[in-house]
Amino acid sequence: MVLADAVESELALSQASIDPAALGSIDTFRFEEKALLAHCAERIAGRDYEAALALINGRGDCFWIDRDISRQAQWEACRLMVELGLQIEAIKRAMAKGAGGPESWVKAYAAEDGWWIADGILRSLETWVARMDDEPEADKALGVVRREYEDLIATMAEGFSTALRQSHWSVSGFLHQSRVYSEMVQPGGGPAAFFLVDAMRFEMGNELARLLTGAQELTVKPAIAALPTITPVGMAALLPGASGSFSVLEHKERLASRVEGATVASSTDRIKFFKANVPDMVEMTLGKLLDSSAGKLKKAVGEASLIVVRSQEIDALGEGGDDWMAHQVMDTVVPNIARAVRKLAGCGIGRFIVTADHGFQFSMRKGDRKSVV
Repeated sequence: MVLADAVESELALSQASIDPAALGSIDTFRFEEKALLAHCAERIAGRDYEAALALINGRGDCFWIDRDISRQAQWEACRLMVELGLQIEAIKRAMAKGAGGPESWVKAYAAEDGWWIADGILRSLETWVARMDDEPEADKALGVVRREYEDLIATMAEGFSTALRQSHWSVSGFLHQSRVYSEMVQPGGGPAAFFLVDAMRFEMGNELARLLTGAQELTVKPAIAALPTITPVGMAALLPGASGSFSVLEHKERLASRVEGATVASSTDRIKFFKANVPDMVEMTLGKLLDSSAGKLKKAVGEASLIVVRSQEIDALGEGGDDWMAHQVMDTVVPNIARAVRKLAGCGIGRFIVTADHGFQFSMRKGDRKSVV
C-alpha cells in the first residue's frame, strides 16, 4: 500500500486524464478505485443501470475497498441506487402495459415480487446514506434515483386513483380495513395481540414477516384503507364493530369517524371504545412493552383476551420535519415490533395481527428536486 501510494503520488496519477473505462480490474493504485466509483456514479446518473451494476460487481474483490470501510460504504450506496433504478424501470414497463381495474393495481403492488419492493429499496438506501460517515460521493446519482422514484409513485398514484374512480371507489376481492378486526382479530383460538402501527406500510410488513422466523403460520396480505387515508379515519376503521357500522363525519371542524353510533376522533376515544367492547383488553405502547421485564409483562397481560399494542414511532419520525433523523431511526421500528411479538409469545400469546392506519412516502424537498439535472 505504501509503495503504491508513493508511486501514485510521484507520477501524479490521480491528476492524470485517464479514462476510467480503460482502467483494468487489478486496481494497483488507490486513485483507480475512486475514479471507477465516479464513473459508476455517472452511469447511474445517466440511468445506465446495467453498466453501473457491471462496474459494482467487478469491484467485489478490490484491494482498496476490502481494507477501507468508508469505501465499502460508498460502493454499497451505489449498489442500492442501481437496485432501485432497475426496479423502477421494471415497474414502469409493467405499468406501460396497462394495469386494468383497481384490483389489478393492488395485485401488482402486493404480489410476492410486486411493486412494493421499490419502496423497501428506497428505505434501505435512505437509511444507508443517513448512517454513512461521509457524504455520498455519488450525490448527483442519488438525486437522479430519488427523482425517478418520486416520479414513479406519482404516476402510480394517478393511475390507481383513476382506476378507483372508474370503479366507483370500490375494490372487490380484498380485505377492507373496516373488516380487519372482525375477520382477523375476533375469531377464537386463544388470546391475541393486535398491533396498531401508525404509518407502517406494506413493504415493512414483508420485512417483519422475514424477521418472524419460526412462526407456525404467517400471512402477509393487503387491506384496502378507508378513505381518506388519515390516522383518525384509518385507526377508527380498525375498531370492533367497524365492519357493520362505519362512516366519516365532521367533528369540531375536523374529520372524525363514527363506529356503531359513537363518534371517534382521537386516540383516547379509540381506547375508550375498545374497552367498552372488549372489557378485559390490555392496552400498551410499543415502548412500554419493550421496556417491561418478562415477569412484569406477563403480570400486565394476565388473562386478557386481547392485547392492543400502539406504535406511533414511524408517523412521529416522518412528520417531525427532520428527514435525516427519521431515516436514521425508522429502520429500527420493524425489528422492535418483531422483538415485541417474541416477548408476548413468551407470555403465552399465540395469535398476532399487525396492521396500520395508512402508509407513508418521503418526498424530495423542492430545492433538492430542482437541483437534480
